[in-house]
Amino acid sequence: MGEGAARFVPLRGNAPFKAAGIPHSVQAEQALLGAIMVNNRLYDDLYGRLEADHFYVPLHGAVFGAVEAIINGRGGEANPITIRERLRGTSFDADEKLFPHLTSMFENAAFAGDARSLADVILTAFKQRQLMGLAENLHAKARDAARPEDVDGVVESAGSELFRLSEAGGYKTGARGMRENLIEVIKQAEAAKASGAGITGIASGFADLDRLLSGFQRSDLIILGAR
Repeated sequence: MGEGAARFVPLRGNAPFKAAGIPHSVQAEQALLGAIMVNNRLYDDLYGRLEADHFYVPLHGAVFGAVEAIINGRGGEANPITIRERLRGTSFDADEKLFPHLTSMFENAAFAGDARSLADVILTAFKQRQLMGLAENLHAKARDAARPEDVDGVVESAGSELFRLSEAGGYKTGARGMRENLIEVIKQAEAAKASGAGITGIASGFADLDRLLSGFQRSDLIILGAR
Protein backbone atom coordinates (compact mmCIF):
# COMPACT_ATOMS: atom_id res chain seq x y z
CA MET A 1 0.00 0.00 0.00
CA GLY A 2 1.29 3.49 -0.66
CA GLU A 3 1.06 6.87 -2.28
CA GLY A 4 2.44 5.60 -5.57
CA ALA A 5 -0.70 3.55 -6.20
CA ALA A 6 -3.04 6.49 -5.80
CA ARG A 7 -5.34 7.24 -8.74
CA PHE A 8 -5.91 10.87 -7.74
CA VAL A 9 -3.77 13.55 -6.13
CA PRO A 10 -5.19 14.90 -2.82
CA LEU A 11 -5.16 18.62 -2.16
CA ARG A 12 -1.80 20.08 -1.30
CA GLY A 13 -1.25 20.93 2.35
CA ASN A 14 -3.86 18.51 3.65
CA ALA A 15 -2.23 15.12 3.18
CA PRO A 16 1.31 14.54 4.51
CA PHE A 17 1.16 10.96 3.21
CA LYS A 18 4.58 10.82 1.56
CA ALA A 19 6.35 9.73 4.74
CA ALA A 20 8.07 6.44 3.97
CA GLY A 21 7.15 3.31 5.88
CA ILE A 22 3.70 4.46 7.04
CA PRO A 23 0.96 1.96 6.11
CA HIS A 24 -1.81 3.56 4.08
CA SER A 25 -3.75 3.25 0.83
CA VAL A 26 -4.76 6.52 -0.77
CA GLN A 27 -6.29 4.59 -3.66
CA ALA A 28 -8.58 2.58 -1.37
CA GLU A 29 -9.69 5.72 0.46
CA GLN A 30 -10.52 7.53 -2.76
CA ALA A 31 -12.27 4.50 -4.29
CA LEU A 32 -14.45 3.98 -1.22
CA LEU A 33 -15.47 7.62 -0.95
CA GLY A 34 -16.29 7.73 -4.65
CA ALA A 35 -18.42 4.59 -4.37
CA ILE A 36 -20.36 5.99 -1.42
CA MET A 37 -21.05 9.22 -3.27
CA VAL A 38 -22.46 7.25 -6.22
CA ASN A 39 -24.46 4.87 -4.02
CA ASN A 40 -25.24 6.19 -0.54
CA ARG A 41 -26.63 2.80 0.47
CA LEU A 42 -23.04 1.53 0.72
CA TYR A 43 -22.66 3.71 3.80
CA ASP A 44 -25.29 1.59 5.56
CA ASP A 45 -23.03 -1.45 5.14
CA LEU A 46 -20.18 0.40 6.86
CA TYR A 47 -22.15 2.05 9.65
CA GLY A 48 -20.12 1.97 12.84
CA ARG A 49 -17.23 0.07 11.27
CA LEU A 50 -15.34 2.94 9.69
CA GLU A 51 -14.71 6.37 11.20
CA ALA A 52 -13.16 9.57 9.91
CA ASP A 53 -10.05 9.03 12.08
CA HIS A 54 -9.33 5.77 10.30
CA PHE A 55 -8.43 7.58 7.06
CA TYR A 56 -4.78 8.44 6.53
CA VAL A 57 -5.33 11.50 4.34
CA PRO A 58 -6.94 14.23 6.50
CA LEU A 59 -9.02 15.44 3.56
CA HIS A 60 -10.51 11.98 3.10
CA GLY A 61 -11.34 11.79 6.78
CA ALA A 62 -13.12 15.14 6.54
CA VAL A 63 -15.06 13.97 3.48
CA PHE A 64 -16.17 10.80 5.27
CA GLY A 65 -17.21 12.87 8.27
CA ALA A 66 -19.28 15.08 5.97
CA VAL A 67 -20.89 11.99 4.44
CA GLU A 68 -21.85 10.78 7.93
CA ALA A 69 -23.33 14.14 8.86
CA ILE A 70 -25.36 14.39 5.65
CA ILE A 71 -26.66 10.82 5.49
CA ASN A 72 -26.92 9.86 9.13
CA GLY A 73 -27.79 13.23 10.59
CA ARG A 74 -30.27 14.69 8.12
CA GLY A 75 -31.12 11.73 5.93
CA GLY A 76 -29.94 13.69 2.88
CA GLU A 77 -27.96 12.66 -0.18
CA ALA A 78 -24.17 12.82 0.01
CA ASN A 79 -22.71 13.85 -3.35
CA PRO A 80 -19.88 16.16 -4.48
CA ILE A 81 -22.13 19.23 -4.23
CA THR A 82 -23.57 18.60 -0.76
CA ILE A 83 -20.18 17.48 0.63
CA ARG A 84 -18.49 20.59 -0.76
CA GLU A 85 -21.16 22.75 0.88
CA ARG A 86 -20.65 20.89 4.18
CA LEU A 87 -16.90 21.61 4.05
CA ARG A 88 -17.18 25.13 2.69
CA GLY A 89 -15.15 27.59 4.73
CA THR A 90 -12.81 24.92 6.13
CA SER A 91 -9.11 24.61 5.34
CA PHE A 92 -9.92 21.73 2.98
CA ASP A 93 -11.71 24.13 0.62
CA ALA A 94 -9.26 27.00 1.02
CA ASP A 95 -7.69 26.68 -2.45
CA GLU A 96 -10.98 25.83 -4.22
CA LYS A 97 -9.69 22.43 -5.36
CA LEU A 98 -12.01 20.40 -3.16
CA PHE A 99 -14.90 20.17 -5.62
CA PRO A 100 -12.74 18.97 -8.56
CA HIS A 101 -11.25 16.32 -6.29
CA LEU A 102 -14.68 15.18 -5.12
CA THR A 103 -15.86 15.07 -8.72
CA SER A 104 -12.84 12.97 -9.74
CA MET A 105 -13.59 10.42 -7.02
CA PHE A 106 -17.26 10.38 -8.02
CA GLU A 107 -16.56 9.91 -11.74
CA ASN A 108 -14.00 7.15 -11.16
CA ALA A 109 -16.18 5.20 -8.73
CA ALA A 110 -16.47 2.36 -11.27
CA PHE A 111 -13.08 1.18 -10.01
CA ALA A 112 -14.28 1.02 -6.41
CA GLY A 113 -14.96 -2.72 -6.12
CA ASP A 114 -16.47 -4.07 -2.92
CA ALA A 115 -17.06 -1.39 -0.27
CA ARG A 116 -16.45 -3.69 2.69
CA SER A 117 -13.18 -4.95 1.21
CA LEU A 118 -12.01 -1.37 0.70
CA ALA A 119 -13.00 -0.55 4.28
CA ASP A 120 -10.96 -3.53 5.48
CA VAL A 121 -7.89 -2.19 3.65
CA ILE A 122 -8.33 1.25 5.25
CA LEU A 123 -8.99 -0.18 8.71
CA THR A 124 -6.03 -2.57 8.54
CA ALA A 125 -3.67 0.25 7.62
CA PHE A 126 -5.09 2.35 10.47
CA LYS A 127 -4.45 -0.42 13.00
CA GLN A 128 -0.93 -0.89 11.67
CA ARG A 129 -0.20 2.80 12.16
CA GLN A 130 -1.66 2.71 15.66
CA LEU A 131 0.41 -0.34 16.60
CA MET A 132 3.58 1.27 15.29
CA GLY A 133 2.90 4.41 17.31
CA LEU A 134 2.08 2.36 20.41
CA ALA A 135 5.31 0.38 20.05
CA GLU A 136 7.38 3.55 19.89
CA ASN A 137 5.57 5.01 22.90
CA LEU A 138 6.01 1.81 24.90
CA HIS A 139 9.71 1.72 24.09
CA ALA A 140 10.19 5.20 25.54
CA LYS A 141 8.02 4.53 28.61
CA ALA A 142 9.63 1.16 29.33
CA ARG A 143 13.08 2.69 29.16
CA ASP A 144 12.16 5.28 31.78
CA ALA A 145 10.21 2.92 34.07
CA ALA A 146 12.75 2.28 36.84
CA ARG A 147 10.39 1.18 39.64
CA PRO A 148 8.08 -1.85 39.73
CA GLU A 149 5.00 0.34 39.98
CA ASP A 150 6.17 2.29 36.95
CA VAL A 151 6.49 -0.89 34.92
CA ASP A 152 3.05 -2.05 36.09
CA GLY A 153 1.63 1.28 34.97
CA VAL A 154 3.15 0.89 31.51
CA VAL A 155 1.75 -2.63 31.22
CA GLU A 156 -1.72 -1.48 32.28
CA SER A 157 -1.65 1.43 29.87
CA ALA A 158 -0.51 -0.82 27.02
CA GLY A 159 -3.30 -3.29 27.77
CA SER A 160 -5.91 -0.54 27.66
CA GLU A 161 -4.60 0.78 24.37
CA LEU A 162 -4.51 -2.67 22.80
CA PHE A 163 -8.06 -3.39 23.93
CA ARG A 164 -9.26 -0.08 22.49
CA LEU A 165 -7.53 -0.88 19.22
CA SER A 166 -9.02 -4.38 19.11
CA GLU A 167 -12.49 -2.81 19.38
CA ALA A 168 -11.88 -0.50 16.40
CA GLY A 169 -13.85 -1.47 13.34
CA GLY A 170 -16.58 -3.33 15.19
CA TYR A 171 -20.13 -2.63 14.11
CA LYS A 172 -22.09 -0.40 16.47
CA THR A 173 -24.87 -2.03 18.42
CA GLY A 174 -26.01 1.02 20.38
CA ALA A 175 -27.58 4.26 19.23
CA ARG A 176 -28.25 4.58 15.52
CA GLY A 177 -28.84 7.59 13.34
CA MET A 178 -32.09 8.86 11.95
CA ARG A 179 -31.55 7.12 8.61
CA GLU A 180 -31.15 3.67 10.18
CA ASN A 181 -34.13 4.15 12.49
CA LEU A 182 -36.30 5.35 9.62
CA ILE A 183 -35.36 2.33 7.50
CA GLU A 184 -36.29 0.00 10.36
CA VAL A 185 -39.65 1.72 10.86
CA ILE A 186 -40.43 1.41 7.15
CA LYS A 187 -39.54 -2.29 7.18
CA GLN A 188 -41.83 -2.86 10.16
CA ALA A 189 -44.68 -1.00 8.46
CA GLU A 190 -44.24 -3.08 5.31
CA ALA A 191 -44.25 -6.30 7.38
CA ALA A 192 -47.43 -5.23 9.16
CA LYS A 193 -49.15 -4.49 5.86
CA ALA A 194 -48.00 -7.79 4.34
CA SER A 195 -49.31 -9.78 7.31
CA GLY A 196 -52.87 -8.69 6.60
CA ALA A 197 -53.54 -8.39 10.33
CA GLY A 198 -51.61 -5.17 10.79
CA ILE A 199 -48.95 -6.72 13.05
CA THR A 200 -45.25 -7.40 12.59
CA GLY A 201 -44.93 -10.36 14.96
CA ILE A 202 -46.84 -13.48 15.97
CA ALA A 203 -50.50 -12.99 16.81
CA SER A 204 -51.45 -13.69 20.42
CA GLY A 205 -55.10 -14.24 19.66
CA PHE A 206 -56.10 -11.19 21.67
CA ALA A 207 -56.90 -8.30 19.32
CA ASP A 208 -56.32 -5.52 21.88
CA LEU A 209 -52.97 -6.98 22.94
CA ASP A 210 -51.84 -7.42 19.35
CA ARG A 211 -52.77 -3.81 18.60
CA LEU A 212 -50.59 -2.61 21.49
CA LEU A 213 -47.59 -4.88 20.86
CA SER A 214 -47.93 -5.47 17.09
CA GLY A 215 -47.82 -9.15 18.00
CA PHE A 216 -45.08 -11.08 19.82
CA GLN A 217 -41.71 -10.08 18.31
CA ARG A 218 -38.94 -12.60 17.80
CA SER A 219 -36.53 -10.44 19.82
CA ASP A 220 -38.87 -10.28 22.83
CA LEU A 221 -38.60 -12.27 26.05
CA ILE A 222 -42.22 -13.08 26.80
CA ILE A 223 -43.31 -14.32 30.22
CA LEU A 224 -46.90 -15.48 30.61
CA GLY A 225 -48.46 -15.80 34.03
CA ALA A 226 -51.86 -16.23 35.57
CA ARG A 227 -53.45 -16.45 38.99
